[in-house]
Amino acid sequence: MIALLDIFPLGITGIPSARRALVSSYVDNTIQPIQTDVSVDGDCRYYEFPQQHFLGVNRGMNQLKRQLNALEIFPSIFLLGLVSQFDAFLGKLLRVLALKKPHILVQSERQFSAKEVFEFSTIEEFRNQLIEKEIETVLRKSHAEQFTWIENKTGLKLRKNLSSWPNFIEIFERRNLLAHTNGRVSNTYLSKCTEAGCENLAEIGHSLDVSPQYLYESTQTLLEIGLKLLQVLMRSTENNEETDDSANDLLRDHTYELLYHEHLGVASSLLEFAFTPSVKHHDQRCEYVLIINRAIVFKALGKTDEMLKVIAPLEKMPLTVEFTLCILAIKGDVDKLVEKISKLRSGEFPVEAFMEWPAFKEARVEPKFIAALQGYYGDDLVDQTSD
Repeated sequence: MIALLDIFPLGITGIPSARRALVSSYVDNTIQPIQTDVSVDGDCRYYEFPQQHFLGVNRGMNQLKRQLNALEIFPSIFLLGLVSQFDAFLGKLLRVLALKKPHILVQSERQFSAKEVFEFSTIEEFRNQLIEKEIETVLRKSHAEQFTWIENKTGLKLRKNLSSWPNFIEIFERRNLLAHTNGRVSNTYLSKCTEAGCENLAEIGHSLDVSPQYLYESTQTLLEIGLKLLQVLMRSTENNEETDDSANDLLRDHTYELLYHEHLGVASSLLEFAFTPSVKHHDQRCEYVLIINRAIVFKALGKTDEMLKVIAPLEKMPLTVEFTLCILAIKGDVDKLVEKISKLRSGEFPVEAFMEWPAFKEARVEPKFIAALQGYYGDDLVDQTSD
């Protein structure tokens, strides 16, 4: 799902270019071959052509209008696809949940005839079919009802302190409007969104669009809630140290990718979650990486006090060289960072870390930092990794 944030700019920023390309193609292929004169008045360009070409020009103009109108609905199509991807992701999570916790199916009201039961070769085959039918039923419910189902089956409070919940519900209700009413606000939309805690809603009958900003924020919201749901359900299926460590490793990797691609909003929310009481840390190195990642977010958001508060406990600990270097870089102490690099033993720290890790992003623009790397790793190696 993180890839959706990465490809978002490609799709949205490509719309103006596509619009210009369509207009240019119309002018180049339809107008210019028959034009007899052209004049310019400000931003407008006027073409003259023989009257006998009017029908062809008009037909081409109507086609151009249809193409431009189609481009305008692209953000709505992207939103429909985004919701579809989330639903597919949720379906996979629920199937894994049912396999890991088969007792949630005990209260299923799904009924099978004797004939249907005898058609199954094994109990496992019957169980898998029961799971599929139950998941299909759940996925047909509203997303608020889906979360209620999960909460009832697992005993988890998924919506507690989930500030993005109103936005989450609004996304799906807007999707329904786009699919069924061409975006016009309905009583159902207002009722569902108000129940979820949404504010400043449009009036009934008003047409809602999908702006680039709305689409980006919606992608962030679905990604945040999807990854948090994955984390919570993963930890609930097997309450043991091994599962906690696996979930924490995944959380570490996800937040690193988000930081690397500068998706700070989702990264900040996930890293806040990483230090809630429900997240147990057994692996010290993984915990320290998450702390470093959280400090990076605070620094990028301009929250210097929070950044210093987060890393303060680490500075009192005996740290390996990687965390010492990261803390110096995050605090912006380039002089001490350079001094520390000069004292590294051969092979003690990989050059890829200096050139890739988000912790060293600001240091990489400092000439003295680059000079220190060149002195330690050699000019050719630094030039190669910089490319």
